[in-house]
Amino acid sequence: LERIASPLLAKGGQIAIEWPQNCDYWDYPVVKNFIAKWGLSSTTFHGCMYGLVSQRASRRGIPIKQPWRVTTNSKHIKDSLCLHCDGSHKHTPCAGSDTRKTECHTDALVKCVHNAFEQHCDSPGSGGKLARQQVACGSILPCSSIYFSAACCIEVNDEFGIRNHCGSG
Repeated sequence: LERIASPLLAKGGQIAIEWPQNCDYWDYPVVKNFIAKWGLSSTTFHGCMYGLVSQRASRRGIPIKQPWRVTTNSKHIKDSLCLHCDGSHKHTPCAGSDTRKTECHTDALVKCVHNAFEQHCDSPGSGGKLARQQVACGSILPCSSIYFSAACCIEVNDEFGIRNHCGSG
């Protein structure tokens, strides 16, 4: 995490770390220190509000609440990923074969993140076109595209000195 993200953050880049809200990783000293060092802040949201539903035959289509947490320095990400269950539906537990599938992100969630990145690129001082050329991706892509389990893949311009690095976060 430090080796990959620090050069990007030092140049004013944006980062978002996403894990389940109650994931033990949030309590790791290295993660806590990284968050404190870079002044990142968190937001939480529920998967059911972004179209997360069971894929199991007996529960297909029933929403899964799945609480997530994102820690970021992006106002746009925080503003986009903040929906909590509105209570208008029942949930099925995140269990069995659905557990692994919740690691993948819904199209609605991916669209929110991409829209937030677009808003960042359009904001004053972001670098506009240059910012659009910088791509940081990881588990934010839907399963139908690519999924890097517990991995980080960053491609940025030469100014940051990182290109096509993939490995564990």
